Amino acid sequence: MTRESAIRKRDQLASTLARGGDVLRGSLLERTTFHGSGCPKCARGEGHPQWVLNVNYPGAKNRQLSLRPEQVPQTRKALKRFQQVKETLEAIRELNQYLLRLDRDESREREARSPPAACSAASPMASSLRKSAICGNPGCGTPTKR
Repeated sequence: MTRESAIRKRDQLASTLARGGDVLRGSLLERTTFHGSGCPKCARGEGHPQWVLNVNYPGAKNRQLSLRPEQVPQTRKALKRFQQVKETLEAIRELNQYLLRLDRDESREREARSPPAACSAASPMASSLRKSAICGNPGCGTPTKR
């Protein structure tokens, strides 16, 4: 893959993220609740079906939100959208790492092809100054002014 195609793909993926405002993280659970007494449905052991959005947070914290039955399809869609956003971010991360590796490799190739840069410490002006450090140019051991 070329640098240009990686950048184009990354930008294309990033543009899909801008459209996704309807996202939810968590798990959709169906549970049955039972009343203590006085409910004939609960007395028969049927209970009451209930939908819950369960979200885990750092520090072993958990939040549960009861949902109305008509909210379940919208919630499922938002949970699916979150997974898609997460996968898209992972793909963008992979492309960014690829581009970093390309930059690193190209930099190494440039260093190998070109001679070390001229050191500013080699100037006549620098020679008269007190020298106590080594120049930061790769391959140069010229002392420089501190």
